[in-house]
Amino acid sequence: MRQLQQIQPFALVQWFLFAGVALFTAQVGILPRFAFSSPVFGDLEFRMYWTHALMIPLIVVTIVRLLFNDDYARHFARTLKSIVTGPGVLWLALAAWVFASQFWAFQNPSNAVYASLLLALELSLGIVIATTISRGALAMTSVVFLVAALPHAILGLLQTVQGDVLGLYALGERPFNPEDPFGFGPQLFRPYGLSFHPNILAGHLGMTVLIGLIAAYGTRKRPVLMGVMLLLVAVCFVALLATVSRVALVITVVVMVPAALYAFRPRGRGLIAVWALVGLTGIALVIIGITTPLVSQLVNRFYTMLGDPQAAMARIAEGVPNTLGVWELSPVAGVGAYNLTETMVRTQPLDRHGMYLHAHNVYIVVLAELGIVGFVLYTAGLWIPVRNLLAKDRMLSLAAAALLTFNLIILFDYYYWWPPPMRPTMFWVLGTIWGLRAWNRAAQPVTDTPDSEPEPSAAVGQPT
Repeated sequence: MRQLQQIQPFALVQWFLFAGVALFTAQVGILPRFAFSSPVFGDLEFRMYWTHALMIPLIVVTIVRLLFNDDYARHFARTLKSIVTGPGVLWLALAAWVFASQFWAFQNPSNAVYASLLLALELSLGIVIATTISRGALAMTSVVFLVAALPHAILGLLQTVQGDVLGLYALGERPFNPEDPFGFGPQLFRPYGLSFHPNILAGHLGMTVLIGLIAAYGTRKRPVLMGVMLLLVAVCFVALLATVSRVALVITVVVMVPAALYAFRPRGRGLIAVWALVGLTGIALVIIGITTPLVSQLVNRFYTMLGDPQAAMARIAEGVPNTLGVWELSPVAGVGAYNLTETMVRTQPLDRHGMYLHAHNVYIVVLAELGIVGFVLYTAGLWIPVRNLLAKDRMLSLAAAALLTFNLIILFDYYYWWPPPMRPTMFWVLGTIWGLRAWNRAAQPVTDTPDSEPEPSAAVGQPT
């Protein structure tokens, strides 16, 4: 209570808004459509998602803090300078390119304006998170994200036990449709929480597991709190298993294990952390495996993929030809942000399913919409920060591992570009990297010994 009393009111509001943004990144909750006319942009109609709607008051509160808190303003200026003088400037350039794409959009210029608005909100989120971290709350934003993901993980596990949706339609839960739109036969139920597909929930939980490791490492000198963080990570990981999403599961495991071993490596703490996760996950799997068909579904889906890899690759490649066909219309500049689908319908043939599907690969989607220029900015902005994987600051290393997880997942799906509510997760991780780098620049150099790292109060963060 004493710590809460020390927090400035606007800072406390910021933290509540952080929690709200994180909570709604895994729910495709849509506010009523907004439509208005502008003498500059013409007729605009767009959907505002809850996660983006909450970013607006977050920006307002941040502006108030900048006006009335000199210390916060200094940290903000220092953090922003660190971002624009590093790889973060690529995202500012990409935001400008997305906005400019309205002038050459093939079908709907207002879609590009809408895309630039969302990107500006998300970029602002990343900058505010970076500023918060640079002020010493090194792990607190990760703790917030982990805790906010817990309801989605629990809901997914309850759906798994139920074998169906829970009927929480007022919260945004969608009815289950067993029909496969691609003609591969009826679908078995897989939990999808408040999203509209199990793979979306899986991607969110996979990212949460890596972000949760940042939270665990930041609380490492408080064993009880660290244990709680690892328990929450284990719950999210079991929920990820329940989605039976092969790509997200494999990528998360492949990145998580070495990242945890590297970050917690002194005196075997990495092994303790990994085996704690394995043990907790194993116990949960035994319980769930007895009461649900989860284990058999996991085995069957991986057996199907390994038994017929050509069929698996064919499904992954669905939509690639038509997406590349759209890109060929404007290779350098693209057809305009969020103009892919409309352009595809008017210029490309139906696929073998009689549908217009775009690639399940964000990089290819970005290439088609924003051309080579946008593709280079986007790809470089994502991959250059991954070089921090072996950073001496192990929290920064874990953040780079989270970004690597993201970069690999989007090779096989598009939901971190569409629908927009998922994309703030990317800027949450980028903001974490930007903030940690700004902190390291301002503080003493981080060495490879645990004793030289920030004290628990700084690592966990007491928001001020």
